Amino acid sequence: MKLNRLLMKLYRPMVLEKGQRFTLRDGFTTLGTGVITNISKNLTEPERQFLTEGRKGIEKRAKKEADKKA
Repeated sequence: MKLNRLLMKLYRPMVLEKGQRFTLRDGFTTLGTGVITNISKNLTEPERQFLTEGRKGIEKRAKKEADKKA
């Protein structure tokens, strides 16, 4: 039996309890199953935006920060 620890951050608040079982699915494909062992604080708005902005947004933000330093 192989045990892996995975840290997941959810985009939206959900009702979860320690010990609750879960299944990750993409359509009809099961990606993984597990048990909730710890519940962290909610994402802040900047963290949520960072996770949803995608590659182009990340590149754009990195370019802005590089321009500020120059």
